Amino acid sequence: MDQENSWRDISEDIKNLGKKIQTNTNKDNIVDDLQSSLKATIESSNEIMKSLSELIESSIKDQEIKDDARNLITQISDELRETIKRTKIKISDTINLKDFSLEEE
Repeated sequence: MDQENSWRDISEDIKNLGKKIQTNTNKDNIVDDLQSSLKATIESSNEIMKSLSELIESSIKDQEIKDDARNLITQISDELRETIKRTKIKISDTINLKDFSLEEE
């Protein structure tokens, strides 16, 4: 009977290990997808800001309005950079917390 219980324990351990491996694999895929999405969003935002700057340069003749518009674009770009920076830190912290909790199991 002890040998049968031992085999059950081993079987249960193998099943739990399989679940952990699958969870880590899924988590890695999610993290990769999230990183790709964030990178695409950053690149898209950068292209939008460049296009907007070019549009302002080519279409606005009044220098004062042009300068104000450039300053506004700079402020928006700076805010986007800070938001992205904070988001990356939050994502990194969240992933690290989840890694830590998985290691405890």
